[in-house]
Amino acid sequence: MAGGSTGLIDLGTVTTSCDPSAALAVALEGGLLEHLPRDPIHRVRFVHPLYRVAAYDYLSPARRRALYLAFAAAAGSPAIRLHHQISAADRPRCFRAAGQSTTAG
Repeated sequence: MAGGSTGLIDLGTVTTSCDPSAALAVALEGGLLEHLPRDPIHRVRFVHPLYRVAAYDYLSPARRRALYLAFAAAAGSPAIRLHHQISAADRPRCFRAAGQSTTAG
């Protein structure tokens, strides 16, 4: 959702957890995430791509959409904002609408 790595400030902005630092600490201590201390904006990332896929697949479609929209709202770049807004779209509904518009004519 946030790409290969994300800043700690971004995570704090988009999370709806009561205590995002506690959840982050558990993920770091458990070896799921790693902290990139040399990065100037304190980024974290999954230690393995399959962990990222598993975490993404675990989220409900509604939660994914909410997170994409939160990341879009927090994005500093218009391109990144647009990427997250598009990712938040209801794709099955968009595909159905696209199919109906091409067969309607």
